[in-house]
Amino acid sequence: MNNKDHFVPRFYLKNWCIDGFLQCSRIDRNPDDLIWKPFATKGVGYKRGLYQEQEGIFYKPLDTACSRFVAELLNDRKFEGISQHNIGEENHELWAKFVLAQIVRIPEKIDRSTKQYKHVSDELVREAIVKASVNENAVSDLRKMVWVVGELKSKYELITGDNPVIFSPNNLLNPECFVLFPLSPKHFFLATYPDNIKKFPSDADEMVKCINRMIYSNSHSRVFARDPSLIVGVIERT
Repeated sequence: MNNKDHFVPRFYLKNWCIDGFLQCSRIDRNPDDLIWKPFATKGVGYKRGLYQEQEGIFYKPLDTACSRFVAELLNDRKFEGISQHNIGEENHELWAKFVLAQIVRIPEKIDRSTKQYKHVSDELVREAIVKASVNENAVSDLRKMVWVVGELKSKYELITGDNPVIFSPNNLLNPECFVLFPLSPKHFFLATYPDNIKKFPSDADEMVKCINRMIYSNSHSRVFARDPSLIVGVIERT
């Protein structure tokens, strides 16, 4: 039997857990009438045999390394508000690779590639996806952006989903490009160019709404929350 390959890493989803469970809802309903059910992280965000050999070669080691980095980042007592954060050279490259890999590691994109290159073995396609997602140029382009880590002092909470990285427009060299990634119900990562930062809301409640709308629209079938009562009225269709 194929192993469960988690395209939304379990260490990441644990940031939305209370007593080992997060709340999950399908998005084929009105966003104000979602039905939430509790799940352990092992029961969501996976597809069996999705990465084949690349799970052990690339994704598992990357997730393990990033789990330590994210835990340290969110537990940093010096961290407040929205600020550029000095995470060190090694972590800077590690996080760039993780974010870029997360953009393309979802089943829909992998399945699309395997169908497009059906004359090539699935394993070679998966290997090519890994190499393309973390090639030196892409990593360098992402690292040239301004990186911001934000803690939102809001009465609302951030959601995440089964396609949790917002990448728009889909070109790191576009001057309007931004990469946005919720890190927890209260934290987010943003990479963009300096002139774009002012385009995002400065009010914490409005920023939560802005991020949640994008995450909801970007998700394929499921969204995740820590406490659904704290996101009522926040999610809106774009």
